[in-house]
Amino acid sequence: MAVVKELTNEIESSGRKLNEVTYNLLINTVVSAGNVESAWNWIDQMHKNGVPVDHCTCSIMMKVAKYSKNPTDVKRAIALLDSCHIDICKDEVLLNTVLDCCTRLRETRRLQYVLEQVETNRPPSSVPTYSLLIKAYGFLKRIERCWELWEEMTQKRHFEPSEITLGCMIDALVSNGKVDESVQLFNSWKSRVGPTTVM
Repeated sequence: MAVVKELTNEIESSGRKLNEVTYNLLINTVVSAGNVESAWNWIDQMHKNGVPVDHCTCSIMMKVAKYSKNPTDVKRAIALLDSCHIDICKDEVLLNTVLDCCTRLRETRRLQYVLEQVETNRPPSSVPTYSLLIKAYGFLKRIERCWELWEEMTQKRHFEPSEITLGCMIDALVSNGKVDESVQLFNSWKSRVGPTTVM
């Protein structure tokens, strides 16, 4: 980390300013090294220098929140997301990170808010996003919406579900007491989507 600090000092002493791309690289570097507090310090530095926090910064810190055992990291990541006023639906990587984080951490209110935003935007453009949406709606016990997404993905848009997507749909059904439906779904897709141990 001393090398990183030395490099940034060298850049700044040359009269050049760090931009959001450089800050995001620095933040990602320290997070990858397990130094979360240093990442927050870099974000503070961004604020002080008038460099805007962007979708990439938020995505990095939401990933931190997803795996952190420190509840403060979760609160700070969500506060950072709120303060940026970013439309997360315009960045599918950020959207997926937020969906995954909120579902994993059982942040029900936040998840409902995010899903309301998703429903007013264009349909998802990838199978991984459908997987996370199905997982989220299953967690919220909105199984009818899970089916709507499944049919939209497989019938209207002709996307081929992955093992993860099928697993998310089966899990949503089983978790909501729809065991017979989950068995039917599994049997109808197992020849096309390889069954996994989890399924």
